[in-house]
Amino acid sequence: MKSLKLPKNFLYRKQIGFLLSSVEKAEVPTLYKVREPRIEKGLPLLFAIFSGPGTGKDAVLANIEDIPCVPTATNRVRRKSKNKGEPKDNYVWMRKRKRSEKQQDYLRSLVKEYKLLEYAEHSGSVYGVPQASIDLALRSGVATIRTGIHAVKILDRKLKGEVNFIKVFILPDSYEQVWIRLQGREDERARLEETRNCIENSFELTHFYIHNTEYPEKYTNDHHISGLDLSQKALRFLIDKYRKRLSI
Repeated sequence: MKSLKLPKNFLYRKQIGFLLSSVEKAEVPTLYKVREPRIEKGLPLLFAIFSGPGTGKDAVLANIEDIPCVPTATNRVRRKSKNKGEPKDNYVWMRKRKRSEKQQDYLRSLVKEYKLLEYAEHSGSVYGVPQASIDLALRSGVATIRTGIHAVKILDRKLKGEVNFIKVFILPDSYEQVWIRLQGREDERARLEETRNCIENSFELTHFYIHNTEYPEKYTNDHHISGLDLSQKALRFLIDKYRKRLSI
């Protein structure tokens, strides 16, 4: 059986404590404000829910069903589970590389075919954001996007003046938590390193942190509420707050 012991030199508990102790607690539990986003009337709202692998981005977004989520693109294989496979609409599933294609030609082709605003390679797979996905999701005036730190940097620049781009970083409790969640995926160690890199660079980018904790008792005495419930409520609070601000 594979060991679940965390690789050496991941001193994450100190790091997350420092991040959360150095920023302002917001109006609801597990939500922390780093800086106030600039909001312009007449522009749609796009909430970037970003972090590294194994932090729970998908789970935090799962209950926000009335707000369209921008489907990002990938060429990786859909994940399988005991009960069912990964939902088809989780991503725009891009074509695989042809045997005759060189990697650089393949990447250029994906950018052109899917009109990718940005793309990056992670653990051997390509991920990107199609322009069509952004356009479709923002027709309602507010949307979310689940993405990584590389995409946030590029989208922040490319979408300036077109959307109100509100960045929300998802923080887990510890690297141990992330490491356990990553078991069964390919290149667990590389993904763990990617998450650490995201955390180390998150402060300069994000507007808010949501602490996606597995210990809700730190924030509430209600034993019927999970940490994920608190994270989802924090995201819902942000969406409602800024949507109301635009309507005033």
